[in-house]
Amino acid sequence: MKSYKRKPKAPRTFDDIEVEWNEIKAKGENTYTQYKKRKSRGGYRTISVPSDSLKKLQKDLNYKLSFMKLEHPFALGFRKNKNIANNALAHRVKPENAFKWRGDYIQGRKHVFADVTKCTSTEIRYYAPKSGVNLDVKDAFGSVTVKLMQEALHEYDRFSPHQIDLMIEIGMHQGKLPQGAPTSPLLLNVAMFMFDTYVTHMIRKKLGEPSNAKFVYTRFADDITITSDKYEFAKKTIGFVAKALTRYGFELNNKKTHVMSLKSGMFVTGINIVNSYTHVSTSRRSRDKVKSAIYQLSEKSVEDPDYKEAHARVMGRIGYILSTDFVHGGKLIEQAIAARIISGRSKFRGMRASSIMIQSLQQRERRYEVFKQKYEHDYNNNNNEKDQQNIQTNPGQRLGSIF
Repeated sequence: MKSYKRKPKAPRTFDDIEVEWNEIKAKGENTYTQYKKRKSRGGYRTISVPSDSLKKLQKDLNYKLSFMKLEHPFALGFRKNKNIANNALAHRVKPENAFKWRGDYIQGRKHVFADVTKCTSTEIRYYAPKSGVNLDVKDAFGSVTVKLMQEALHEYDRFSPHQIDLMIEIGMHQGKLPQGAPTSPLLLNVAMFMFDTYVTHMIRKKLGEPSNAKFVYTRFADDITITSDKYEFAKKTIGFVAKALTRYGFELNNKKTHVMSLKSGMFVTGINIVNSYTHVSTSRRSRDKVKSAIYQLSEKSVEDPDYKEAHARVMGRIGYILSTDFVHGGKLIEQAIAARIISGRSKFRGMRASSIMIQSLQQRERRYEVFKQKYEHDYNNNNNEKDQQNIQTNPGQRLGSIF
């Protein structure tokens, strides 16, 4: 029996969207329901939820705009098939820059990086990013004005002035992007497209080219990360980012500015970028919180009124770690199964996913060990004194002298 793939639905035209928008306005259904949600670090966030008919229209508009690829290449948030792991992997050491033989060894795997856990401290300092900084945009959604949105949409030369006004009227509320509307994430990336282009150009022109430094810039929603192969380079970019944000009507949140180094740790959107090439790793603190939540949930009774909500919260945290760090995520699944939090059909699915991920890791580690033995054997046979002197001065010669 043949299997047919489901064809994606065709995006709606602007004329159809405008007709439905006029009907919604005539019925008075272009309203929002607001409530406050507590932040993890204190304070409250105002969430504006549109009405059902308006939310459906916004989803149709968002679906249409998603086909146009309006986001900047360095903006990885709110995009299909992109998550925080992709944002962190962009800052890892690539095989073409170092350890190229490992990329060839596993046959051009898309994400293959230097296994710094099995390298010497000299090689870690040589190949890993030397500096990094995490920055945060203060109230990014609320800072997007109608004027900025109009200028950003005019830059694409794809929309007529009437279509731009229609998108702004549907996607914005009280002169800003409402948190809770389906169109707000994509429109935020559109509004910050000019900022991403301007700040990367200024950093490369003012800092990168004069100092011959390489840097990586990514933005995940309102979190900006910059890493470089030069010491103190990332710290110098803070002033350029702050001026660029002010230029486009945004503001830098100085309380969340964090300068990173190899000693203090390199964490990008909560993921350690200096780790084994076999997987990326989440922070131990976040994993310990999930373990504690699993234990507290196992002590509760299923008949408790808040058990269902707590169970959904725990499973969501496990799924988050599993999507980025499959090694520790698989272990958390096993712990949840042992605590009888996961049962029935979900239990067998979780056990199967955990076993597949751990087998995949073990297979990669076995391949690495086989190649490591060959590498050490070839290296030990090379006893040329000249090569030994080059290795002491340049750690990269240790790899380049073999092939």
